[in-house]
Amino acid sequence: MAAKRGATFRRRELGKELRKLREKRDLTIQEVARELKFSHSKLARVEIGENDLPRVGAEAMRAYQPSFVFGFFQTEAYARALYQLAKPIDETTTEYVDTNVQLRMERKELITRSVDPVKLRVIMDESAVRRMVASREVMREQYAEIVAMGELENVTIQILPHDVLTYRTESNFVLIDFSETLAPVVQIDQWNTISVSDERSDVLRTIRRFDAMRDSALPPAHTAGFLKKLTTEWT
Repeated sequence: MAAKRGATFRRRELGKELRKLREKRDLTIQEVARELKFSHSKLARVEIGENDLPRVGAEAMRAYQPSFVFGFFQTEAYARALYQLAKPIDETTTEYVDTNVQLRMERKELITRSVDPVKLRVIMDESAVRRMVASREVMREQYAEIVAMGELENVTIQILPHDVLTYRTESNFVLIDFSETLAPVVQIDQWNTISVSDERSDVLRTIRRFDAMRDSALPPAHTAGFLKKLTTEWT
């Protein structure tokens, strides 16, 4: 049963949470899909866990990642290393690893597409980029990829250093903004649980968390230099 804690299970749990939010607002699939500007069949697939909402409906995202490189920035080699390390623990298959690595690579299109790319701002704790999950070569390649992603006009990346006295949270989260008529939601990921909320108090609390860490993190212009310095440590 441990394998159910993988990406497929998490998408299903996220779909359930999103369906609860829709039903709480007394909205039909067609109404929500129309606001998100995609077909109701896509939203239906989100609710049964075959797709993830951030990939198909977000206009802007703010995220914090304390442990690993943020998913949209991961290279194929780095992502594969993460899944391989977890494989004997979660009792997953090689096919599972291959499928989820491919899905992770496809999600990059959300921020790299030429038409209406999602506006993304990410804060990564220093631990997330320092933690060795693969060979030195893979880590160097990963740092270069983060730098390249940070050069996109719609992407802002900050590093929160170890030696800064500031608020931190151990859970990674994503604040997702949709159209003006749909409330923003916050998705919080923990080891074996995922929660989604559009409650104003939850969203505002998460915004305060994000803003506190944003204000304490290195300026975006310093991210490339920080990572290039780390690169020299892996030579």
